[in-house]
Amino acid sequence: MAMPQDVWLHLSRDCVDFRQVCGHEYHSTCECTDAYGTVSTMRIALHNCIVFSLGLTAIALAQSMPAADSVDAADSFLGPWPPACVACLQADGAIEIDGRLDEPAWIEQAAITDSFMHPRATEPPTDATSMRMCWDETNLYIAISMWDATMEASDQGRANAAPADQWVQLFFDPNGDTHRYFELTIGPDDRKRGMTFARPPRHAGSIGADIDVSSVVFAAGIDGRRDSSAVHDQHWVIEIAVPWTIITEATRDESPRLNERWRMNAARLRVTAAEDDAKSLLTSTWSAQRSSDLHEPEYWGVVEFRDASADKAAPAVPPEYRAAWSLREYDHALRRWLEADEARSLDDLSTFDCRISPAITWSWPPRLNQSGSTYALEITSNASDVLVLRSDGRLLWRSGQ
Repeated sequence: MAMPQDVWLHLSRDCVDFRQVCGHEYHSTCECTDAYGTVSTMRIALHNCIVFSLGLTAIALAQSMPAADSVDAADSFLGPWPPACVACLQADGAIEIDGRLDEPAWIEQAAITDSFMHPRATEPPTDATSMRMCWDETNLYIAISMWDATMEASDQGRANAAPADQWVQLFFDPNGDTHRYFELTIGPDDRKRGMTFARPPRHAGSIGADIDVSSVVFAAGIDGRRDSSAVHDQHWVIEIAVPWTIITEATRDESPRLNERWRMNAARLRVTAAEDDAKSLLTSTWSAQRSSDLHEPEYWGVVEFRDASADKAAPAVPPEYRAAWSLREYDHALRRWLEADEARSLDDLSTFDCRISPAITWSWPPRLNQSGSTYALEITSNASDVLVLRSDGRLLWRSGQ
């Protein structure tokens, strides 16, 4: 069966064979043979998917876009707003990576995020997930708590062992331009993988490159007690220390300064078995996405780095982030308007009716600067700050000070 034209696959070096994909129904059944010859069968909801492999099981990251011929200029397919926000305080004391979260930094300093959501949904998943973070001069510390209604009593003794059917993915874009970002995946059996992306995979020719993450330390544990009357009182904990040296090498940015903000996201991926032994992938994220594609850095959350004595209340979203959101939504609407009619071009913008709400105190509509096949959209604030969105998706900011 032919694949939809807007579906592409990226298979890691671990995956030797990936076949039997059915794209039109936006569901797939595949067999993935790892380097050890073990076959795992999965049924994956595609929605124009990007598929990665981590060891024995493929992880599907989906992207859903309407067909071009259904586009109306007034239908902007808006992304989520506002992004999730969290304060990340400096750790007041050492943190031991043991999966326990019993240090004062975790108990007293670290803010706990709201429960993760399905990427495009307004309701949380059945099994809740939350995250907390803190930092020092050497590492960024992240703890993911994952409630699981299917935990067995025998799991209680599985100290330092991650759940066999679940993964955690972390995404880092320090300067928020959506280019040159870092993805860290942690899975069962002490598996971890790092990849750096020059730009999101939705851009043609953009493929992630592996990066050495051997110095990342993590441990898994189980918190709480289980009895027959309380299914959700027990949860997995994944405690992670990510050296700044890895993040700065992957993103070519510096480690954070006090009160600096980064764009980041976190995802929990879980494989569930069906009656026919096929497997489905369930995904939830900290900051909501416009689609099921996790590689949309423009919708990742905001992390503000603070000192140890600071307030741990979530930061407010800076006003320039709202302006950048409006600029991107305008670009989404413009692209869909062009795709809806092959005869249209950037020279016809006088007929483009975009109803994206403009950012307050910023010039609107955006000014278009075209050079050959590329273009840039530009808006200016009352304070002479300038935001530029290039046609390759990169966002640039220039201060008017």
